[in-house]
Amino acid sequence: MVKELLLHLCRRYGREEVVTWPIEVWNEPNLPGFWEHADMQEYFKLFHNTFRTVKEVDLRFRVGGPAVCGGSDEVWIRAFMEYCHEQGIAVDFVTRHHYTTELPEREGHYGYAELQDTEGGFANLRTTREIIDSYPEYRGLEIHITEFNTAYIPNCPLHDTNQNAAFIARQLSRLGDGNASYSYWTFGDVFEEQGVPFTPFHGGFGLVANGCIPKPTFWTFVFYKKLKEKPGRCIHRDDNTVVMWMEDGSCRGVAWNMTAKRSGADFMLRLELPAGEEGCLVLQTVDEERCNPLKVWHDLGEPSSLKSQELELLRTAARPCVETRRMVPADGRVELEFPVRENGVVYFAWNPGRIRPDRGYSYERVMQLGE
Repeated sequence: MVKELLLHLCRRYGREEVVTWPIEVWNEPNLPGFWEHADMQEYFKLFHNTFRTVKEVDLRFRVGGPAVCGGSDEVWIRAFMEYCHEQGIAVDFVTRHHYTTELPEREGHYGYAELQDTEGGFANLRTTREIIDSYPEYRGLEIHITEFNTAYIPNCPLHDTNQNAAFIARQLSRLGDGNASYSYWTFGDVFEEQGVPFTPFHGGFGLVANGCIPKPTFWTFVFYKKLKEKPGRCIHRDDNTVVMWMEDGSCRGVAWNMTAKRSGADFMLRLELPAGEEGCLVLQTVDEERCNPLKVWHDLGEPSSLKSQELELLRTAARPCVETRRMVPADGRVELEFPVRENGVVYFAWNPGRIRPDRGYSYERVMQLGE
């Protein structure tokens, strides 16, 4: 079946294209709901036969596994690498999933889950790297996180919150340490793993709620993408901030204020940069006061079916707040300072450049500023 599927795809899309598609064998075989009895040896048999079959179609195909989720991931990955080592399988990459909440507490249609310690999650990922690198023939082999999120259920209200957005901001700052890729599960909420959702906001996996309403976490990804739009290098990274210095002399960054338990504590970000001329600081803010469509939906009475006016209002409320400031450097440096509220995520950009007004135009005059 696998062989015929691949040959069909090659005929339809062209072999040179299809051989670039990496192939992952199965999904979460360490769960009995996805693989009968979570039988490890039977999965290894499936992987071995599938690996051999795929390579028979074309040796250029890249094949990997075991696509396990947390809990028994360390045991499975260690056993998987040992099996590949004993059988002489030149596996092309290793895949796993990464979720970061405790067991959910069920209430009605929903599961409420507490966030795990972030350092524990990163340590777990490092263990995967160490297991793979303990085999000389597999040292440095690519790791792909083919699913990640906070909660692993599609009905966890945490997914819709600003808290989720701030937590994922910290995840994105470090998931590239040792992993070749990491794929958020999922892009949209049109998802029926446990039945059709009852309401627009129901704790779905997606970055976007039904009706094309961006959730706060959507903007976390948008902000990180902005860091790579121009050539540059990372000049600072900590548990709350990533800062990029661009080759054109501008600066971009993302700051977040993640709290596992509500504290009411905000923090003030201060960053000093070299600057030879005046410029503009741009802030785009997503927090519980600005860009919180979940709160707007709640205040509207939590309607299960949205009227057109309600949908438009939610889309409007789901946009980041934009602020700008003109700043003049002192002694060749400029100090950026702004608050990051609890569970907030802020994108900031410093763009040097003087004002170039049209002939006769005076902003100060039209705004009645100064004499």
